[in-house]
Amino acid sequence: MKLVTSPYLKISKSMIINELYGNSLEISDDMKIFLELFKNPIDLSEIKKTVEAEDIDNIVNELLRGGYLIDAEKPDYEQISPVNITNLKVQTICGSQPGRLIEDISSDKEIIGFIGIPYYRGSARFSGSSEDVQLIRKFSSKYSYLTLDEDGYTVGWYEPKYNKHVLKGKTIKDYGDLSMTNNQKLDISQIKRLSKEISEATILPIYIGGDHSISSPIIESLAEKYNELQVIQMDAHNDLGRQRWGVVEHGSFVTNILSNDYVKKIIQLGVRGPQHRIIEDPKLITKYNKDINGVLKFLDKGTPTYITIDCDVFDPTLVPEVSYPVPDGWTYNEFLKITGDLFKELNIVGIDVVEFNPKNGLSDVSLATISSLFLSILGLLGDF
Repeated sequence: MKLVTSPYLKISKSMIINELYGNSLEISDDMKIFLELFKNPIDLSEIKKTVEAEDIDNIVNELLRGGYLIDAEKPDYEQISPVNITNLKVQTICGSQPGRLIEDISSDKEIIGFIGIPYYRGSARFSGSSEDVQLIRKFSSKYSYLTLDEDGYTVGWYEPKYNKHVLKGKTIKDYGDLSMTNNQKLDISQIKRLSKEISEATILPIYIGGDHSISSPIIESLAEKYNELQVIQMDAHNDLGRQRWGVVEHGSFVTNILSNDYVKKIIQLGVRGPQHRIIEDPKLITKYNKDINGVLKFLDKGTPTYITIDCDVFDPTLVPEVSYPVPDGWTYNEFLKITGDLFKELNIVGIDVVEFNPKNGLSDVSLATISSLFLSILGLLGDF
C-alpha cells in the first residue's frame, strides 16, 4: 500500500484539516515533519526504515481514518470511513442523547440511532442543506424531550395512541449528519458504506433525508448483508422513473432496487395521483391511496425489512413542505393504523424518513407532524 498526503490536506499552525469533509486534528511540529515524508506516494515499510516510533502503525491508521493520508491506489470514495465524518449540532431529535458513531459502532449495546443524510442531488427541484435536518432537530427537541435515568436509558413515556408506557430502558442517540460533498457518486458511495458499517453494529438506524435517492444505497447495503430483504415504501409516488444522468434519482430509486436480486419484495403503500411509468414485476406490490388493509399477508414476518417513509404520503394539510404534494393523502391515524401492525410483526432492520423540503415554505404543522412521527416510530420500536 502506497500512502500519500490527501489533496484536501491543509496545515494551519498546529492543526491539520481535511478541507473536503471539515475534519481537523491538532498536531505537533514533529507530526508536520512526519507528514512531509508522504508528499509523494511511498510504501509504509520505507517510512519505517527512516522513522523510529513504536506506535507508527497507530499514527498512520489515525491519519488514514481522518482522510489526512490516503491510499494512492484506492478511489476517492474508499479513502475515509463515513463513520468518521458524522457531526452533531446542539439540538438532537426529540432531545435524545448526542452520540459518537465512532465509539458506538464497535459497542455491543443495543441502540436506536438517528442519522441525518442531507443529500439532495437526486432531485432537480429539491435544493436542500444540512440545515433542513437541523430544523427538525430544533423543533422536535422542544416538542418532546426524552428524559433519561442515571444510567443514560430513557424512562419512556405514556403513549395515549397505544394506551401503554413505551420505550422505558432503551438507549436512543442522535449521531448527527453524514458530511456531504459536491460529488454525487462519492456521496452515494459513502451513504452505502455508512449503512454497511452500521448494519454490522447493534444500532437500529433511523435515517433522516435528504431526498428519496438516499434509500437506494442504504437498501443495497442491507440486501448484500442479509442476502434477502423486503422493503416497505410509504409514498405518494411509485418512484419507478428512469435514471437520466447515470446516478440514482429520487424518482427512480425503486427502479434501482428492483434490479437487485437480494431485494425479494417491495410493497408500496399510499401511492396516489397519476403514475407516469408502471413496471410489471412479481416482487413489486402496489397498494393505492388508502388501501392499507391486509398488507401483512404480502410480507414474510422473519425476513429483514426496511421501511422508507416519504413525507408526501401524508396529506398536504399535515406536511405541505414536500417537493411534489398530492391531495388526499394519509391522515396521521391512518399512518398509525398501518404501522402498528407492521412494526409489531416484522423484523425491521432500518427506517428512513425523507423528502421534507422547507424550501417550499415552513410551518409548525409540518414540524409537529414529523416530530410526532419520530416519537411514534420510537414507541413502536420499543421491543427492539
